[in-house]
Amino acid sequence: MIKSSRPLEKFQFSKIRKELKELKDSIRSFSEDYRDLISDRHDAFTSVDKISGRDEEVWAPVIIIADILATLLDSPIIKEDMVTLAKRVILQRRRTSLVGNRDLQILESTWAFVEEKKPLNGDSLYVGDELCRFIGDRWSLPGLKLEAVSRTLNRYDVIRSVKRPRLTDKEREVRVQKSCYQLDKTRLSKLVTQLLDGEEEL
Repeated sequence: MIKSSRPLEKFQFSKIRKELKELKDSIRSFSEDYRDLISDRHDAFTSVDKISGRDEEVWAPVIIIADILATLLDSPIIKEDMVTLAKRVILQRRRTSLVGNRDLQILESTWAFVEEKKPLNGDSLYVGDELCRFIGDRWSLPGLKLEAVSRTLNRYDVIRSVKRPRLTDKEREVRVQKSCYQLDKTRLSKLVTQLLDGEEEL
């Protein structure tokens, strides 16, 4: 499920035929012994936080098995570790799919920023410079300019309005006028969901 970080020798079925047969027999035995329990858990399965859509379809069976093992062995960490692994693999795949696509990187990072940061005065208003730095750090884009971020967000109709209140500059400890974006969170969320689910039309 995770790409190895080191070179691996060529897979040769003949070398591990016996191990695979033992594993296959063990899996078959488990599935037969716990068939009804697996079926019941599958019917009652509720989504896991931040795993949805096609990812949920792929990972639900694995998480269900991990949940059953966690119960049988009285070790909740088994399911917790599997959910953590699933989220890591999903995030890695999603981020890989965005590499090289600046628009999608900006949209994905803007949503992450909105989820993490509190808006000014509870008005969906976010400081442009802070957003730009967040995107640049997230994607290692040190030369990213606020104008590029603004163009992308405008192109996808994410910016409702731009305001320029006077805010305290923490470095210089003076009041300065800063560009702030009032964002359409509903549209942004929809766009990001579409792009992470692999839909080409945004």
